[in-house]
Amino acid sequence: RAEAGLAMGAYASLQDWDAIYRFAWSHERAPMFKPSPSKGFDIVTDPLSQLTERQAVLLFGRRDAAPAKGSAAYGVTADEAFAGGLGDMWSRGLYPLPFTELAYKVRIGSFATDGGKKPAIAVDKVYTAANKKEIPAFNRAGVSDTRETSIDYNKGSLRVSTPRTAGVCSLKNMICRRARSPSPAPPRSAPSPPPQWTAPTSSARSASSSSTSRTS
Repeated sequence: RAEAGLAMGAYASLQDWDAIYRFAWSHERAPMFKPSPSKGFDIVTDPLSQLTERQAVLLFGRRDAAPAKGSAAYGVTADEAFAGGLGDMWSRGLYPLPFTELAYKVRIGSFATDGGKKPAIAVDKVYTAANKKEIPAFNRAGVSDTRETSIDYNKGSLRVSTPRTAGVCSLKNMICRRARSPSPAPPRSAPSPPPQWTAPTSSARSASSSSTSRTS
């Protein structure tokens, strides 16, 4: 709950995705119209989750975090992709873990190699089963090639520092904070977010996690 918005917003923007969707606002109608206790994945009655969602709006929706400069693609054949039947190919190990961990540093994607196909867009590095050992090791810590986002599994920490939004989350001490730059830089050139996405205009606190914000 505490780190979700910071992590998802920063890395979704790093990957330059077109959209991300929350799960979930509310599974039932009643909590949307009367005070109710927080439960499950529902954000509607969870102030902390609503706060972290606004971090995602700033970092991804407003594109405060920059897309990665570098890119990598992993190619597979149809036989490799469907050898185990339909399902979650990532969890079945079709794509090596070191490749998925490249997402902390550069943009990643996959493509079909049947018939000698190449990636549909230009990428810096192409991997397949033949050269997967060349994928650089993540070593449980890394920094994005934009230098804005860093994660450390060993310390249980996530740091994001952009011209307009900065935040830090430490699972070790259960502390998450977000702070806005006192002198925000002009917004980056990027597609405009959907009209319903707006920047937060308030600050909130919770017993298990704290956050501070300033809106320009």
